[in-house]
Amino acid sequence: MSACDIRFDESLDRTDPRRARAIGASQTTTGASARRAEGQARAHERRVQRAADAYAALHAHATRVKRARGEYIGGAAPYGFTLAADGSLVSVEHEHLAIVRMVELRQCGYSLRIIAGQLADDGHETRNGAPWHPQQVARVLAAHDARVEYQRACDLMGLAHEADTATVTPF
Repeated sequence: MSACDIRFDESLDRTDPRRARAIGASQTTTGASARRAEGQARAHERRVQRAADAYAALHAHATRVKRARGEYIGGAAPYGFTLAADGSLVSVEHEHLAIVRMVELRQCGYSLRIIAGQLADDGHETRNGAPWHPQQVARVLAAHDARVEYQRACDLMGLAHEADTATVTPF
């Protein structure tokens, strides 16, 4: 009987020493292969992590450089602004007028739905030309409030902010 017969012959008793030796040898080989595969997987994970760390460091550096230059760092420009070729924010007057109208109506206590309807009545449209939805009004007002708070904080700390640049007009 060969070693293959011992390993795969189910009719043999499990206590058969020949079968135990054959199974033990195959498990030892499998254990070494598994350890080698685990080591390779850990090495691959370390390489991937180093690459991710290097990319994160590069991205952080690029962000710091852009911020130091006064360039806009985010994705699409916020409503009321557009991106210039040099990466700075440029004010869009008709969008600022819509924001001013939203703020006025909200300070008077009107709901977002009424503000959206009033913007449509006044002829203000979204960037894609559609009528305003209450959720869009809420997002624009939240972004406006965040910019106002940021400008106030910069003023209190004596720091320059976007409103100090010539291309962006505060509202």
